[in-house]
Amino acid sequence: MTLQVSHLRNMFIGDNGVRDLSFQLGESQVLSLLGPSGCGKSTSLRCIAGLVKPQSGTITLDGRTLFDGGSKVNLPPRQRDMGMVFQSYAVWPHMTVFDNVAYPLRRRHVARAEIRRRVGEVLELLDIQRHEKRGVGFLSGGEQQRVSLARAIVARPKVVLYDEPLSSLDRQMRTQLRRDIRDLHRQMGISAIYVTHDKEEALYLSDSIAVMARGQVRQVGTPDEIYGNPRDRFVAGVMGFENVIMATDVADDGANVSFEVAPGARVAARKRGEYVANDLEGFAIRSAAVHFASARHGSADAFGARPGSVLTGTVTSVGFLGESFEISVAAGEAKLTARVSAAEWASAALGDLTAGDRVELFLPIDEVVPLRKKGEAVTSFDASTAAPELAVVSA
Repeated sequence: MTLQVSHLRNMFIGDNGVRDLSFQLGESQVLSLLGPSGCGKSTSLRCIAGLVKPQSGTITLDGRTLFDGGSKVNLPPRQRDMGMVFQSYAVWPHMTVFDNVAYPLRRRHVARAEIRRRVGEVLELLDIQRHEKRGVGFLSGGEQQRVSLARAIVARPKVVLYDEPLSSLDRQMRTQLRRDIRDLHRQMGISAIYVTHDKEEALYLSDSIAVMARGQVRQVGTPDEIYGNPRDRFVAGVMGFENVIMATDVADDGANVSFEVAPGARVAARKRGEYVANDLEGFAIRSAAVHFASARHGSADAFGARPGSVLTGTVTSVGFLGESFEISVAAGEAKLTARVSAAEWASAALGDLTAGDRVELFLPIDEVVPLRKKGEAVTSFDASTAAPELAVVSA
């Protein structure tokens, strides 16, 4: 199975939509399109599904043209061999669970015995077989979404398209259903494109992730690559880096780079690619990677010989988060956050730490991620390798 999308474009007033999307999706691959509202991810998905007609581009599935803006080919959704799961459950409330799931097979005039076999199989896979005779209106939100998922896969499509399918569910149900989705695709080997604004869903479900902004892909890679090595501050924000710091000066000594964050205060980072100092504007580091010490709670000697940078600052706030404490510190113009586990907080007797205390922050060199200055867009990529082609665009 190969889905090929080339130069897909469908822009709206207000700089929303998809600008120029090109990628290839292979057999049994799960690709997530990740980004905030208005970035173009749902528009891209709906164009692929045939629910929205693109302004230009081509879409092919195993060599069969689904859409071609030049030759005016535009197959309807039912002819694209795709299943789709929406944010709204999109089930028919007047039908039973069985009839909802069987609907795509009946449209294809599948034999009654085969319908019974296939529907029973997917209901069992999703653990809703006991509800097959119930009206879907009597089911919980999570159960209704399982019905929607069963209907999307029962006809054995080549690709399943997911448009924010878990965003209407509570946290516990989201966790359970994303596990079901992952297990389902591993068992059945069906490829998928998964649209979400939730980084945890993308990281958990995907073989590759494309982070989108303003209708373009800003970075593509495996979950590990995107999570640990964001290219720029936008991607760092999407990936949940609490500390994204702009530098007043960037220096390059070959193997490492360093960022000036206050007069006489610099933070060092390992190089993570081919670039020079002028390509960079700052760095990111997760709050859990920032260590601290104060005159009353140990000194910088506690940091040991580990390579990294020490900044001096003043505590501006301390917050309790249940399993951890969050400490905000001003180090010159730089505002940083450190996160300490509740166990560490108790063992270090930090309960009297308050705003106004002077502290030293330690930033391990291997945890500091350099961020590129110039905005770059991925012009095309292969989801099976996550290998991108880049072009410089306005940030």
